[in-house]
Amino acid sequence: MRFPILTIALTLCSLTKGQGVDTQYGKCAPADRQTSVTFGIGRTNQYDTYLSPLEYAGPQITIMNERIRPLQSSGGRVLFQSVLEADANLSRTKAKTSRYAGADIHYDAGWYRAWRDVIFKNMTLRAGAQVGATVGGLYCTRGGNNPAQAHAQVRLSLSAAAQYSFKIKRLPVTARYQADAPMLGAAFSPDYGQSYYELFIKSGYDHNIVFTHPANAPTIRQLTTLDLTLRHSTLRLGYLCTIRQGKLNHLRQHQWARSFMIGWCKTL
Repeated sequence: MRFPILTIALTLCSLTKGQGVDTQYGKCAPADRQTSVTFGIGRTNQYDTYLSPLEYAGPQITIMNERIRPLQSSGGRVLFQSVLEADANLSRTKAKTSRYAGADIHYDAGWYRAWRDVIFKNMTLRAGAQVGATVGGLYCTRGGNNPAQAHAQVRLSLSAAAQYSFKIKRLPVTARYQADAPMLGAAFSPDYGQSYYELFIKSGYDHNIVFTHPANAPTIRQLTTLDLTLRHSTLRLGYLCTIRQGKLNHLRQHQWARSFMIGWCKTL
């Protein structure tokens, strides 16, 4: 197992070869204008009473593109961040009698106030707000009258991050933790027992756009990353933990996912 991981890491490093390096902390730290691409593999646990009364669990793959840049009019004190995340998963019941196949795309754009050299030198704290949206769906191979569930949501979230740059001997390292939690939003949800045929063909709208908040849809996304500057490239390692839950229109859903991420980061 260690040889494929080492091969992936060396390949990712070679893709960013030739980029400039900050001789003190590495080219992705503490620079503000940067982009990164990471790939993840992990596990997901899913529950959706519209499709089944059972929990499903299985592997999930993730790809994430993150961009961050300072707003020139603010003198670098205000940052803009965009995060595009795509997930795909296959899960099944403990009895292995049924499967879910799911995929979602999430996009969030955020504005942050940054404070540098807080608590420790080379530490940056950020706090701000995001606007985002999710589209996707879940399909149950067991069939039935309602074999699929659509996902559509818009949200306003609070977000905060802490970043610290340091060295391990001569190796520049940047550690970061970020948490995003939706506060207000709206989500699509069929009612209990309502089919998509009734909703779209017969125009049977029944409060299918639901106002969401932490009381009926508690959700949080947490991302921890470690950037390692290796000669002319920066390797990013990360851990992504996402908890999405909801109780909408007499239906309960949750998706708990965790993934280990690997990719590269570069300064623009």
